[in-house]
Amino acid sequence: MAILSFDQGRTPAALAVSEHLKFEAAVELRHGQEDACLELPGGRRIHGDDVICRFMARKKEMALYGGREQDAVAISEIDEYLLAAYNHQHANEAALARLKQHLDSRLRMRAYVVGYELSLADVALWVLLAFSPPPPHLPHLSRWMQHMSSLPASEKFLKFVHESIRL
Repeated sequence: MAILSFDQGRTPAALAVSEHLKFEAAVELRHGQEDACLELPGGRRIHGDDVICRFMARKKEMALYGGREQDAVAISEIDEYLLAAYNHQHANEAALARLKQHLDSRLRMRAYVVGYELSLADVALWVLLAFSPPPPHLPHLSRWMQHMSSLPASEKFLKFVHESIRL
């Protein structure tokens, strides 16, 4: 079985992605670990939260990338939002506010950030924003956050975070 390890003070999107994809991985919290690491059976390792998310999606027949039939533009959009989520992990409040405003506009007529089904973009952005609710003047982002939080895998992720990481 694979082992997903990360610092106790961090909340990697790979943990939520593993729940959504039902990717079998033991979880280890390691104090002072710089970045998330996925150790595969046989000893090979993949480093970096975003790289681990992409690996898991590819391993599960492009799940969370819209499946194998998704076009290159949609896959690139998913990667763009995935990168935005990682780039905003340590962003200041003004940068996060701009991202929230952008997402609210994007989600005005959409259920998901890219395409018509849950993607890596949704999961990574939700993990980024899960612990800072959007202000009331962003109703589309609020609706999306509520939907994302209600998914069984998201509920399991939040329970793990509250019990193991944040406390």
